[in-house]
This record gives sequence, C-alpha cells and structure tokens, in this order.
Amino acid sequence: MTRAIIEYGCDTLDVLIPTGTDLDDAFDAIDAETGESLRINGWMIENIDFDQAGSIY
Repeated sequence: MTRAIIEYGCDTLDVLIPTGTDLDDAFDAIDAETGESLRINGWMIENIDFDQAGSIY
C-alpha cells in the first residue's frame, strides 16, 4: 500500500492505495484516518502527493 494525499473537489483525503493502482480510472482506497473503504474516481483528482516514505505495507 502507498499513502497519498488527494485533493478531490472540495475535500482533501489521506488515503492508502494498493501499489500499482491505475489512478486514471475509478479505484478503491482506504481512509488512513478512519479505516473506511472509499471508491475514488481518478479522473476527478485535482492533485495527488505521495508519502515521502513510499510504500508502507
């Protein structure tokens, strides 16, 4: 899993994304703060910053 900060509309999400995920399509992620499963439409992402440490799991 890779940790990322995603700007998505008016929200900023701190999420865990499976390594190798196609970010241009809809994909599943886990909210890093709550553990909630999320479905994100990649084409709606305004900005994405990956954790400096890279993969964490």
